[in-house]
Amino acid sequence: MTDHEHRPEARDKSRPPETTSRTGPVEIRQAVPDDWRLIRSVRLRALAEDAATFSATLADWSGENDREERWRSRLDPAVSITLVAVAGASPVGMASGIPGQSASSIALVSMWVAPDVRGQGVALSLIRGIESWAATRATELELSVMADNAPAFRLYAKAGFTVDQNRKPDGYDSEITMAKSLEQPA
Repeated sequence: MTDHEHRPEARDKSRPPETTSRTGPVEIRQAVPDDWRLIRSVRLRALAEDAATFSATLADWSGENDREERWRSRLDPAVSITLVAVAGASPVGMASGIPGQSASSIALVSMWVAPDVRGQGVALSLIRGIESWAATRATELELSVMADNAPAFRLYAKAGFTVDQNRKPDGYDSEITMAKSLEQPA
């Protein structure tokens, strides 16, 4: 952890937080369209290594679906945000924020952290970064999590999310919807 994480008032809230893993510092930064290869590598790794935790599949993003313009459009800052966690030169995690189910919500999607840096604050830093961005656009942050993904459920609960009984994920009975209210910037 950096000194800035110990003293939240000292951290520039317009920048995603940084964290430190057992393998060294991890930078959390916003991906831009020119980062499409970096995001492609971490997203395809996530879908290959942890397929059961996503509603999307590797096939959805590979083969003829693996096009540069598709990856670039995913990183359009006018519509969404994608944060990438980088240790050294290697991407070790990502999360995205996209328009949610209502006009007043943002959905946290594509959340993934590499197994070798899990439990070291990287996921929480990604969530906090998406929250900061979302708070300027919405009053609520929502997500869907696979019902059998207990570690992710615990992480989201620790980050302040609660189960939202009023919403069902889009067509996936195996998912639970969680949400949290966002503090609006002063």
